[in-house]
Amino acid sequence: MNCNLLLDTTREHLMFALYDGKEQIFSFEETGDSHKYHSSILIPKIQDALLQHNLTPQNLGGLAVNWGPGSFTGIRTGLTVARLMGQFLPLKTYGFDTFSLIAGSNAFLNQPITIFLNAFRQQHYYAVLKVDEAAQITWLESPTVQNNATPLATHTEIVISEASLNEKIDFGEAQTAFLEELKLFTPQVMSYFLEKRADDFEHPWQEICPMYLQLPQITVAKAK
Repeated sequence: MNCNLLLDTTREHLMFALYDGKEQIFSFEETGDSHKYHSSILIPKIQDALLQHNLTPQNLGGLAVNWGPGSFTGIRTGLTVARLMGQFLPLKTYGFDTFSLIAGSNAFLNQPITIFLNAFRQQHYYAVLKVDEAAQITWLESPTVQNNATPLATHTEIVISEASLNEKIDFGEAQTAFLEELKLFTPQVMSYFLEKRADDFEHPWQEICPMYLQLPQITVAKAK
């Protein structure tokens, strides 16, 4: 059996699945109090999933990962696994962004959608896009970082935001749904994209890099 491993560690939900090219044969989702939790359990959980299906890492034909935006720590966790497995195993590696994985869910296909993700530091990630039934992504407004106080000039009929931004952004009269309530399992969306146009998302493991729209905040200890 030749399977794809699909994983997303960018948010509080650790999600991954095994997909055999026809259907999802295993799925896992768990929420931790810290994104550091993802790094402590991801490899053991993947090993358990492979063992349950009498598979080894060498049976994997591809690995897909969400490279962000999202938690800096979470992104690094998923990409470290993807780059290591891509380097040492004969498999294909695929990269996806959070915006496309949201817009590519069944509920939003063929509809322009505005997405807000928390970037912290009183900022948010913002993008407007549409994904059609052929998995073609059309960016109406490219991903960017904005201040939370920036007035909402335009938006689509469908607006999706992380709940943590609810009282930080003035959405005006926009009908806003919150990401946490959608129960979106992004590995399932990855399998949809791979079925339709895998070549568009395939990258050498060396190019599987984090989608940082802003640099991580690094605290350096003062010299004494």
